[in-house]
Amino acid sequence: MIGLGSTTGYAIQALICLARTPGRYVLITEIASCADVPLPYLVKVLARLSRGGLVETKRGFRGGYRLARPPRRITLDEVARVVEGPGWLAECLLGMPACVAGRQCPTASFWGRERRRIEAELRRWTVERVSRSVPHGGPGCASGASPVPSARAERLRGASVQGGAVPPARPGSRVGRAGGGRGRRGS
Repeated sequence: MIGLGSTTGYAIQALICLARTPGRYVLITEIASCADVPLPYLVKVLARLSRGGLVETKRGFRGGYRLARPPRRITLDEVARVVEGPGWLAECLLGMPACVAGRQCPTASFWGRERRRIEAELRRWTVERVSRSVPHGGPGCASGASPVPSARAERLRGASVQGGAVPPARPGSRVGRAGGGRGRRGS
């Protein structure tokens, strides 16, 4: 099947969630819930989007992720190139090394035309346009979200320090006790 990879699909879903919260930094757990993407996988996807200049990150208080520019200026072609790499759409429809080496397979002229059409179409589609055509990104999405969180969203809540939540202290641990949990020096 010819199409965008699942990683690119997850990236687009995450970008849609961020597009619906303009200018605000969003916690990774909120994005995971909104886009219904597994948190460990989303961390990797957002790292690629950040390196590619599509999202900005901020650590600490009121940190998270947000779009680096307006969603109307982020095309699906750009997302695919950032996530999958510049050669995301195969040079040869049949996957023959001969096409890549300069010799043409029987589908070379057809595939060349179709590749250009696909790339042109994905340059016309923006994150904003896709966002308007999708009812909502998932159970935790800011726009049109279901008030009942999914089981995955419940598991994600508080599951990641990186996402902004602080895990509970283990029973009997010295975290949070007066004096920092160590004896006083010099006494």
